[in-house]
Amino acid sequence: MSVKFKKAIFLVSDILLFLVIFLLVFYLFFEARFDNKIYPNVYLNGSNLGGLTVEEAKEVLEKKIEDFDSSGVKILSDKEELLWRRNIFAFDPDLVSQTVFFNVNKTLDEAFLLGRSNNIFNDFYFKVSSVFLKRNIPLSFVLDEERIKNYLYDSFDDSLVLAQNADIVSNYSTIIDNQDENISLENNNLNQSEIIFSISPEVYGKQINYDQFFVEFKNNLAELKNNNIYLNLVDGPPEIKIIDASGIKEEAYKLLELAPFNLIYKENEDEKTFAISKEIFSTWFKLQKNNDSSDVFVGLDAEKFFSFLDNSVASEIEKEPIKPQFEFKDDKVVLFFPGQNGLKINKEKTFNNLLNSFIMKDFNQVLLITEVSETDGLDGTNDMGIKELIGSGHSNFAGSSVNRRHNIKVGADKLNGLIIKPGEEFSLVTALGPTTREAGYLPELVIKGNKTVPEYGGGLCQVATTLFRSALGSGLPITERRNHSYRVSYYEPAGTDATIYSPRPDLKFKNDTEHNILIQARFEGANDMYFDFWGTSDGRLATTTYPVIYNIIKPGPTQIIETTDLKPGEKKCTERAHSGAEAYFDYFVTYKPGTELENKVETRFHSKYVPWREVCLVGVEPKEETTESTENTVNTETTESTENTGSIENI
Repeated sequence: MSVKFKKAIFLVSDILLFLVIFLLVFYLFFEARFDNKIYPNVYLNGSNLGGLTVEEAKEVLEKKIEDFDSSGVKILSDKEELLWRRNIFAFDPDLVSQTVFFNVNKTLDEAFLLGRSNNIFNDFYFKVSSVFLKRNIPLSFVLDEERIKNYLYDSFDDSLVLAQNADIVSNYSTIIDNQDENISLENNNLNQSEIIFSISPEVYGKQINYDQFFVEFKNNLAELKNNNIYLNLVDGPPEIKIIDASGIKEEAYKLLELAPFNLIYKENEDEKTFAISKEIFSTWFKLQKNNDSSDVFVGLDAEKFFSFLDNSVASEIEKEPIKPQFEFKDDKVVLFFPGQNGLKINKEKTFNNLLNSFIMKDFNQVLLITEVSETDGLDGTNDMGIKELIGSGHSNFAGSSVNRRHNIKVGADKLNGLIIKPGEEFSLVTALGPTTREAGYLPELVIKGNKTVPEYGGGLCQVATTLFRSALGSGLPITERRNHSYRVSYYEPAGTDATIYSPRPDLKFKNDTEHNILIQARFEGANDMYFDFWGTSDGRLATTTYPVIYNIIKPGPTQIIETTDLKPGEKKCTERAHSGAEAYFDYFVTYKPGTELENKVETRFHSKYVPWREVCLVGVEPKEETTESTENTVNTETTESTENTGSIENI
């Protein structure tokens, strides 16, 4: 081996040794420099999070979210525009909601774990390359797409048109629609005239291209950008057109000969007959398309049939279940009525019977199907273990509007007397059912864009909060609960509230006792609401600490929204501004206290409330240019629709 070759080997060895030492020193320095910090050159929307602790990065990110919320995202169509912000404001705090939830903690956890995957080679490469390369991370978020679609639909209603199929219409449809409540089954209330069918023309629709919208919208959210979004409106063609309905009226007149017929209800020896006249039958016809051949034919409209059952038959057959009734004395319960099952029409099965007869053209036996609405009967004895009060919850709703008070009472009535079985997980959204006008609720106003829109369900978070506190007082495990977006005066102290909004969020808890639990609602005075839970105590002890409230953040200035829903100059504001805050309390349940099997379970409930500025609607004069433009557009669309359909005669 030559001397020159040996020198080359030593040189290479020295260089390699130097590199190893350099990399080792670099690694040790790098680890010391970024101990418990995000590695360098990690960016989120132009902000370098490198070198920051998770808490420091959280402050930066939350400030960027605050700025993003303040600016909002402008969404535009040819006729209208909307400044979208995450919050949907309402004149009842229970209807205030957020359409997007930013997951700051998840985002920062991902940022911190970059280069800390426990893969030595990948992590080493990341650390070395992070000196030179930038890495952008997206902001993690969850959005309620269905609620955003509804929000856009309400805000851009002047730009959107629902496509409508051509349909067959009986002249008796208008007569029946104008009836006050019930339709006489013998047809006594109908104006006697010849039944005439006509074909209503189709309507071409204009709908938002939601796929394209959400691509742009999610990009804005991930990078906290306030870029304008221009809505792409796409045609919503009807499935059935008037040109497809050739000869359809002749078919309808032939089918009409199947009437009159009877709808029959049989239960043991009880039998009732409901006569269906030709006039009523004619209003149930609907054009439908065969999926295989695309041929159009006359079918039956299920919704119109269901409406008929509700208005004309249900009162003769259906019975509401009667919940078990109890008499309370000295914190004990004595049964005096075991409850009674109800009866209701199974609309779907009854319609299937009708449809089968319609297809077979044989209406000799159209049976009306019913089903039992079960209640928790007690067989005349208190064998359900409902003996004593095991917990209560309370809230105060002073200052509530008339509609809100009404809704609180309706919600409480729906829960009063309800029994939760052992092992059952209770869902408040399920127990309350639909929050609609038909269910007895009154509307409150929510603000969508610059419009006020009635929405049902205001006041139900008062029910949720009171029930949450009752479950805590009874020592039951809470399986799902979310606090409100901002602090609400009805639910102080902060941190002890629960919000619901169908289908989510929900309030859920589990009956982990060995006995049934009975819910009893009561009101004291004008403003105090209670839920009492009755059952059998197993000796568990439940306590909660008083909430700790911290990180107070002042709200911004009042947001003014111009609207034509109010008289010019008139001003209407939502609930006053609230400071943002965080709060927590601890929940302790001790099972079998004082025994060898004593077990103490601790749960911490954490709540975060965003700063909430006051929002005020101020009435303005309608813009003349907008009005003229809208009128011209509507007239043009009407003309085009008529020409396209060749007519001679509805998120």
